[in-house]
Amino acid sequence: LIVLCGLCMFFTNMGYGVEWSIYSVYLTEKFGTNLIGLVVAQFAGDIFGSAMLFASLSGWLRSIKSTRSCFCSLQVNLCILSILYAASFVGFASPSEFVTISAQVVMGTLYVLLVQTCTELVSGACQGDRRLYQRCTSILDFFFSSAALCANFAAYAMYEVAGGDLIFYILASLIGSFALVLAIVLVSCGLIAGDDQKQPPSSSA
Repeated sequence: LIVLCGLCMFFTNMGYGVEWSIYSVYLTEKFGTNLIGLVVAQFAGDIFGSAMLFASLSGWLRSIKSTRSCFCSLQVNLCILSILYAASFVGFASPSEFVTISAQVVMGTLYVLLVQTCTELVSGACQGDRRLYQRCTSILDFFFSSAALCANFAAYAMYEVAGGDLIFYILASLIGSFALVLAIVLVSCGLIAGDDQKQPPSSSA
């Protein structure tokens, strides 16, 4: 489970890192969108996702106690949010400026929720063991940092070679394929469970 969360963190941050690196060039060339509008849209999704988490944790949204309430369990959350995240990259490559900007906002929101879901899964799997939690978070940090490094180096090279639209279709395919593999592994290993059934790290894939 820890490795799956790490891989999810890698693909999530890799996709967002590439989008973050080239979104201004890509959207300016494609639509001629005002730079200020692009920056606002880029941060809007992050802020909205963070606001959702803050509201749920502070009790403002009493019907949502944590991200696990969204789709019954954190494991199911991880699969569904990954699929939606992949779909947001397809939307970002849309020929419609409205769809593209909307997908950009949704992408940022899903990014925040995915990172939080991975963190909650790891925390639950460690079952209060502080040393184990520190080791597991170090693994997540490694995947997260590796993705950021790869994204920064690959973004402009991919943009020059493949062009903007194709990059985001490739990212959508990679993230969508990972979401499918993730669901298959979780189901086959019996890791799809309700919140009351905590899985120890020894049962990880």
